[in-house]
Amino acid sequence: MDESNSSPSAFIGTNTTVLEMEPHTSLSPIVPALMFAAGAIGNMTALIVLFKSKKENRRTIFYRLVGLLAIVDLFGTISTSPVTFLQYAHFPHWYGGDHLCNYFSFMLIFSGLSTMFVVAIMALDRYIALMHPYFYAGFVTKRKAVYILSSLFIFSIAISSLPLIGVGKNVLHYPGTWCFFDFRSEDSTGKAFTYIYSLTGILIIVLITASNVAVIATLIQMRDTSKTISCNKDEICRIDREMQMMIFLIAVVLIFIICWAPLMVVVLLCTTGTIKHSDELDLLVIRLASFNQILDPWAYILLKKRHIILCIRWAGKVLRSARGKLALQTNSSNETPESRPLPKIGVSDISHSFEKSLSSSFRGECTKL
Repeated sequence: MDESNSSPSAFIGTNTTVLEMEPHTSLSPIVPALMFAAGAIGNMTALIVLFKSKKENRRTIFYRLVGLLAIVDLFGTISTSPVTFLQYAHFPHWYGGDHLCNYFSFMLIFSGLSTMFVVAIMALDRYIALMHPYFYAGFVTKRKAVYILSSLFIFSIAISSLPLIGVGKNVLHYPGTWCFFDFRSEDSTGKAFTYIYSLTGILIIVLITASNVAVIATLIQMRDTSKTISCNKDEICRIDREMQMMIFLIAVVLIFIICWAPLMVVVLLCTTGTIKHSDELDLLVIRLASFNQILDPWAYILLKKRHIILCIRWAGKVLRSARGKLALQTNSSNETPESRPLPKIGVSDISHSFEKSLSSSFRGECTKL
């Protein structure tokens, strides 16, 4: 590629604002194509699984929030990926000008904030239900949940629209295939928007982490108590249901923190001047954030109770096979009159015990995840 096509200005199709960036001669569409396929298939599969789950499950606020999370993630995937494919096809020129750049940045910010708020509401729902059950039963309703979520979506739209009215600015980022707000901006409005975005994300992460730690500690205490005192079947089933929901929520929260925290930290540190900008780092953290929409549905699909039991059975089979081979090798190398058979109890027996314990804890009478 000649120098005119290698310069940063080569990434501009019209008057789209572009950051200074290192030249990039070629791009492969394989990565975004795989990300789109995994996100779209995963979220649609999760919605189908949720739709086919038990009716009493679908009526609960938590499971409706799980469905909403899948819808938000699917929306984020299908609203941005086609633009990415378009830019890869026209690389190294940005196709669509400022309008498409603003659209792409708006969708990235809006879908990201929406995902954060839904995960936060899921964590708060479990926290209030477990820590304040009487308040939850009397005050928390589906209608109020809809009002709160609608307000948060409106708030997300408002924040995402700020760069469109001059508070911050949407710009083209390396390698010229995606637009986002300028978190390297030196002007006061640009810094103000960056602080609003990054601090909102960091506060949500702290809130989610704190509420989940409190819920996990309480659930462990409840399970220990149920083993030492006589509890009725309904109470034990309630604890089991809470445990199933918390296993899924913990997975979602871990995915959320791993995917979004690096972007929030990098944006904040770039604004404060703590770190120097890096095109490769910018691309890495935005791709990592995009993986959140891909991994969320697979966490739900893979963490269903029957899938956990299948994994335990598979692990037990592998361990039994490995132990058998080890026993044969040991017997053949140490064949003496004094030799004794290996103990009957091994790792495989532990896996059998754990599987049996898990199956019995999630009773047929209890609602399945």
